[in-house]
Formats: sequence, structure tokens, C-alpha cells
Amino acid sequence: MTGTSGNLILAINVQPHPVYERKGDNLFMEVPVDLFTALLGGKQKIATLSGDLNISIPEGTQNGKQLRLKGKGMPQYGKSGFGDLIVKLNVSMPKQLTREQKELVLKLKESFQRQFTN
Repeated sequence: MTGTSGNLILAINVQPHPVYERKGDNLFMEVPVDLFTALLGGKQKIATLSGDLNISIPEGTQNGKQLRLKGKGMPQYGKSGFGDLIVKLNVSMPKQLTREQKELVLKLKESFQRQFTN
């Protein structure tokens, strides 16, 4: 089949990923962490491109803390390495407390106020 030569114009739209945001070779994701794991530390299971991984949440983690997982991002173009996965931790707060829970939180608050006034 012969015809006239010309230009082929393609429009490609890339949809955003529901979990990861790509910036260069690095990937960024946000992970919810419950209040108690943030306060006491612990493990959190996350999904990476190479499979599930348990990450360590340090004791006293603040909302918005970022953890860098080396080599868990995108393949580096023209190189043999990978970018990093940056995990932003979002501390989840309880929406409602029972009366007993409120009393316990108030006692905890009082103990911290004594700590901060010394």
C-alpha cells in the first residue's frame, strides 16, 4: 500500500498513579501510621515496586516525617542503579474517644506538662 508521506502525531496522556508520585528516578508515597506506632515505634508494611516491605517507624515519629529507602525507586536511565523511594508518614489521630480514653489522655497530658515545665 502506497500513499503520501507525512507526519504522524500522537498524543499520550499519562494518568497519575494512585500510590506513587515520580520525580526523576525517585518515587514518593504517603503512608498512614497510627498514633501508637508513631509514639512507641514499630513496623509498618508498605508496597514497593519490588514487593512488600516492612519499614521501621522510629519512636516519637512526627507527622510528615520522611524516610528514604535507597534503591527502591525507578530504574536510572542509562545506568545500572535505581532511584530512591521517599515515604512520607502521616500520623492518624482517633476521631472520637470514649470517656475512659479521654481520662487516660488527660493523665498523659498532665505527665507531659510536668515534663515540659522542668
